[in-house]
Amino acid sequence: MEAKAQTKNKVRQTKKKSYRGTILQRGSVWYWRHKLPSGRFTQTALHGAITRKEAEQQAIATDAEYQRLEQIQDKTDYLREIAEARQMINRQDNISLASIPAAFFNNTERNRITPECEAIYRYTLHRCITWFQNAGLQNIRDITPEDATKYMAYYWRSGISGATYNDTLNRLKIVFRALVGCNADNPFQGIKAKPKQQEERSAFSREQLSAIWVTLSSNDYYILHKQEISVLLILALNTGLRLGDLCLLKWDAIDFQRGILQLIPSKTRHSSKKRVVIPLNGTVIQLLSEWLRTGQETRQSANPETVSSFVLPAIAERYQRNRNGISKDIVKLLEKSGIHTKEDAEDFQHRKRRVIRYSFHSFRHTFASLLINNGTSPVCVSKLLGHSTLTMTNRYIHLDETVARTATASLARAVPMTGNDNSCALATSTNIKQQGN
Repeated sequence: MEAKAQTKNKVRQTKKKSYRGTILQRGSVWYWRHKLPSGRFTQTALHGAITRKEAEQQAIATDAEYQRLEQIQDKTDYLREIAEARQMINRQDNISLASIPAAFFNNTERNRITPECEAIYRYTLHRCITWFQNAGLQNIRDITPEDATKYMAYYWRSGISGATYNDTLNRLKIVFRALVGCNADNPFQGIKAKPKQQEERSAFSREQLSAIWVTLSSNDYYILHKQEISVLLILALNTGLRLGDLCLLKWDAIDFQRGILQLIPSKTRHSSKKRVVIPLNGTVIQLLSEWLRTGQETRQSANPETVSSFVLPAIAERYQRNRNGISKDIVKLLEKSGIHTKEDAEDFQHRKRRVIRYSFHSFRHTFASLLINNGTSPVCVSKLLGHSTLTMTNRYIHLDETVARTATASLARAVPMTGNDNSCALATSTNIKQQGN
């Protein structure tokens, strides 16, 4: 019995942990959870560990470093050592270039990224990694600030705009900051942004809108889901909503009794979560009522069990499969209507590609411009567009020349120059006489 007890004690001693705390796994990342001297619990990501044994080895080394730091008495030295330890823990020097996307998207400490943004991140990383691999680099530790600067210079020479350059640079900074652990080791951190030249869509004129309706109503012009496209454009012009929000618009977002449309725009659904309320005019309410009745009759005659919650079911189904298809069809419609959607980039330094002036988003600009030109307050327009600041709304306002001329002409009646009504005429005649003398 005593021999068995001694054997059990030996087994327990051999299985005793050589580190404090516990090890846990979330997804593909191992973590070491331990208690600080202050009594607070914290957890450290053990990057690079694939198996539990590798995670335990990293935990032992990290715990030994923490115990050494706890013996330091001087506060300044302690903070310096802590910073160096965190840098050592968080660095992922063993990541190959091909593994960067997987390491970034599996990192639970990064900020949340929507599926749409994830596709952009993957494209950005694919282009960047391919360039580094062609330059002979293999691991993330091989990338120096000089290499990052050379890549961004190469990217800039491709003829992109300043806004595209800055967006790409910010994405790369976010990725490498998440992987190397601090800004000091981020090869893209010291690269400065380019000055942006604002590229804005233009609002449609009345003549252009008339040409669009004529083309769309012509029997000779074909476009996929033509009837739903007509409803889509009418809603865009009367609500100012973005393409994605209109394509996926559902009937429960429309209150026929109150005559309003309310939803949370997809662009701000994960940030401000601010609900936009848009009053609908009588024409739009009548159009939607007839459209709802027609859709119900069509579904009942075809298949009574088929029920769609989308206002534009065919467009919604297509948009979920291919987000760019409808946008390209709208551009073709504009070109067929005699509207040149692109212009040469003569006013844009370095820009090689043509500048887009008209697209589906121009309906949003037209919505804002029509409201402003009809005397609507900019604050009200900002609320209808779902903007948080008037600065953003100003980009959508295109003041009509006739309205501006009427506004300046009203000054002759509103601002007296002297004490009588004929002040302007008197002042002008007096100046002429003085000049003649």
